[in-house]
Amino acid sequence: MKRGHLFLLISALAASLPAVADDSLFVQVPAVFETNARIPANIKRECAVDTMLGNQALAGISSRIGTVKAVEKPEQAGSANLVVLTILSADGFGGGGWSGPKTMTIRADLMKNGVSLSTTTFSRASKGGMFGGMSGTCPIFDRISVALGKDVAKWLVRSAGAQAASAAEPADAEPADSK
Repeated sequence: MKRGHLFLLISALAASLPAVADDSLFVQVPAVFETNARIPANIKRECAVDTMLGNQALAGISSRIGTVKAVEKPEQAGSANLVVLTILSADGFGGGGWSGPKTMTIRADLMKNGVSLSTTTFSRASKGGMFGGMSGTCPIFDRISVALGKDVAKWLVRSAGAQAASAAEPADAEPADSK
């Protein structure tokens, strides 16, 4: 890659992160459940995985990007960027680590003005079983939510970098491996 193109790429990456990191990024808390999500009623009720996931994603994004605010409804974000987390499934029985693995699958959408800019899915699981550790079901889902929150934060940073890279690359640029 020519030095000029490299400089443009680095400049665009540096410029894009403040755009995501400024006060214009919101996370919907609590997360929402997919209409047909497979989630045992007791997990939904007792663990409040929607609130748990929303709060942990907010914390993960804040620690990686900076100031992020929570909103309950998408319209509260106005025209700013909004991260919407949708729980697609949360599987596991009560009884903590002794009752087998716990899993959660989510979809993360980066939205602006009601339009999806980027979307991806993440899935995390506990090991469960006899050697899965001594912990209750809700604390296990909390640990899964922490991991998912960090996954979403990393994805947002990568997504901002990819958008910056495509914006920085001139339309008539030579492919990097053409020489």
